[in-house]
Amino acid sequence: MNIAPPLFLIVLLSVCLSACGSEEPETVPDPEIGIEDMAHPFTLSGTTWELEQINGREPQSAKNGRGKPNIRFNQEEGTVSGFAGCNTFHGRYETQEAGSISFSRMAATKMMCEHMETEEAVMTMLQEADTFAVENSRLFLKSGEEILATFKPDDNER
Repeated sequence: MNIAPPLFLIVLLSVCLSACGSEEPETVPDPEIGIEDMAHPFTLSGTTWELEQINGREPQSAKNGRGKPNIRFNQEEGTVSGFAGCNTFHGRYETQEAGSISFSRMAATKMMCEHMETEEAVMTMLQEADTFAVENSRLFLKSGEEILATFKPDDNER
């Protein structure tokens, strides 16, 4: 009796099954970053950033049902767009040295809403911001070292 073909099939099947069951090496999470960040490292471009704080305060809702203020950068085109709380905006941005940023050719729609404080603060912040940092799943837009606005990734991005 020739046992070579059945033995060959058993070995081949064992190799295939062990390859299917291989796992990626386990990564120990950094307690400062969080597990969700390891799965999706957030960068300036390609993430919709939701405004969390502006001028040290939570943004006031415009009560227009259009969601929270946000910003999105497109690195390939050098464009920025977003929602300031009442109106949408778009323009261009450029990063030079590590951490420096400038906005230009900014434009926005011109609707009026009940609460325009956040809208005005967002548009002013875009004029004043000259540096940025992405740390611990947060985007910080700053003027020098002063934090003007803090953004978090939109919940739909996770």
